[in-house]
Amino acid sequence: MDMEKTMEFILEQQGEFAVHIGELREQQATSAQQIETLGQAVRDLLRVATLQSERLDAYDRRLEAQEKRLEAQEKRSEAFEQRFDQFLERFDAYLRGRGGNGR
Repeated sequence: MDMEKTMEFILEQQGEFAVHIGELREQQATSAQQIETLGQAVRDLLRVATLQSERLDAYDRRLEAQEKRLEAQEKRSEAFEQRFDQFLERFDAYLRGRGGNGR
């Protein structure tokens, strides 16, 4: 009978082993699907990051162009103010030359 018990034990172990192998295969398939899903998510995130980087670069270029236009406008405004101040000084001198009463 020891032979029968031994054979029964071996068969039980083989059965349990087969069940465990089946479970491992299921887990492996699930893991493979999860890895594929994560891989796609990473690719999508890289695509989004690339698009955002390109948009940010374009925004930076527009901002730099706007800053240059603003600087040019400021220079024109300063030049205008200087000319206007000179005009006011000449006009004031003109008025003072006429007796300061504007007549």
